[in-house]
Amino acid sequence: MQVDAFLTKMIEQGGSDAHFKVGSPPGFRISGSITPQGNVPLKPEHTEQIAKALLGDEKWKMFDETNDLDCSYSVPGVSRFRVNVMRQRGSISLVLRQIPEKIPSFDDLGLPEICKTLSLKPRGLVLVTGPTGSGKSTTLAAILNEVNEHRRRHIITIEDP
Repeated sequence: MQVDAFLTKMIEQGGSDAHFKVGSPPGFRISGSITPQGNVPLKPEHTEQIAKALLGDEKWKMFDETNDLDCSYSVPGVSRFRVNVMRQRGSISLVLRQIPEKIPSFDDLGLPEICKTLSLKPRGLVLVTGPTGSGKSTTLAAILNEVNEHRRRHIITIEDP
């Protein structure tokens, strides 16, 4: 499978995530639902081949030791992706989520004014929580962008993944 072509097709179709799981065809998450791409279920050797192609030798070694790895991957001229590779039920699964190139503003996201007010406080702790796909990373990027535009600060984020 040509991963770059697959990811390019996903972007063209408005997908946000690419899913690779043994026993299922590869799929795109479009408007919250996973849409299979074809009818051929992936075999263990397919997902291993995809993981090795995305990770390269050094990251593959790290994954092989831990059975879980988060990293990024770029398709030049298309987009960047957050990659999660994990071992489940003895085989490899992967999820790649597109990382938007433009950081949205508070207004773009429709966030309440209190979010902007909190982001400009001189000190404190802000927790951004929620289920997968709820916009945590996008919201955090908007907050950090707002702080960086208005203050000279050192910012520490703790994220998983």
